[in-house]
Amino acid sequence: MSTFLPGGTVDITAHEVLQNGCLRELFAANGGSWGGTRVDEEYLDFIKCFIGDTVTESIEQSKSHVFFEVSRDFENIKRSIKPYSDNMFTTRIPIELFEEYEEINTGRKLKSVEVVLTKKKKEVGVSVTGGKLRLASKDAEDFFTESVEAIVRHLIKILEQENGQNLSTFILVGGYAESPILVRAIKAAFPEKRIIVPKEAAWSVLSGAVVFGHDPT
Repeated sequence: MSTFLPGGTVDITAHEVLQNGCLRELFAANGGSWGGTRVDEEYLDFIKCFIGDTVTESIEQSKSHVFFEVSRDFENIKRSIKPYSDNMFTTRIPIELFEEYEEINTGRKLKSVEVVLTKKKKEVGVSVTGGKLRLASKDAEDFFTESVEAIVRHLIKILEQENGQNLSTFILVGGYAESPILVRAIKAAFPEKRIIVPKEAAWSVLSGAVVFGHDPT
């Protein structure tokens, strides 16, 4: 079974390798919007809780590019988040976000915020030093929870179907396949399955398309 894990959607397809080396499709590509973009959205929601509703509304109305920078910086570092790590998660905060916060909250500094109450009513300890936000790795893992759980649930549904009961190997490709959080979760959920993550998984789909273009058989 191949699982394509790009930014937006997750596309899962299953094939049987026949004796002559050809493939027979068991399931057409299917899935949902549980890719790496969902993780980015969770992080951005966290940042909005961090700065508060008033600052969020102001930025969305007049400086929406600031949130684009926030997402871009997170995208560059999110694949380094590892399960059960003792290292702090650290990422840059755009200077304009500091300025907007301090302009609206007169006399208060963003670095004075030590606890963030998330949309799920969880208190997360944070610190801001040198223009960077820091929080515990275990709290950063929470950004992946909804995405990972949705992927695992969908894989379970496929395996429960008649054509999926004999699937023995999962191949994970696409940029999100390079996330240690996701790979660990799939291995934990399906310990009896063989899990393959190619080197440079983000480019595997492009490479496969080139190979197929040269030899469709």
